[in-house]
Amino acid sequence: MENWYQYVIIFLASMFKFFFGIFTAINSSIGVVPSITTNLIGGGVGVVFFTYLGAWIKQKLNDYLDKKPSPIVDNYWTKFQNFIRVNFGLLGIAILSPIVFSIPVGVGLALQVTRNKQKIVLYLFASCIFWSLVFFILDHFFNFHFFQK
Repeated sequence: MENWYQYVIIFLASMFKFFFGIFTAINSSIGVVPSITTNLIGGGVGVVFFTYLGAWIKQKLNDYLDKKPSPIVDNYWTKFQNFIRVNFGLLGIAILSPIVFSIPVGVGLALQVTRNKQKIVLYLFASCIFWSLVFFILDHFFNFHFFQK
């Protein structure tokens, strides 16, 4: 545990942008199992944290906006949300979130698709496990190095 700062960096990177957490974990010197574990714990904490925080923020924002008359706005973000919701759904968001989007953005999109927080946490954490295993297996067992040290 002499390299405790590496654990903290992997954890925080995995919480916000899971792909950077994988990159940091693969290039760390703490070993494969601690790297995977720290990466998955950071991703899981990030998913849970942003799911419940995002739901709270969405509730407060809706309460605030319900007090004001709002004009119908058809902007880029609304079109993007509708495109994701219709074409990908929760499963597509969960698969793309750890790698393409960041975890907070993926959770925000998932909250637009469903209100079931447990389902969001389950799907996004399963996706974090999947992507972590893909990159660690390719890097450590097949020597297919995506990230050079």
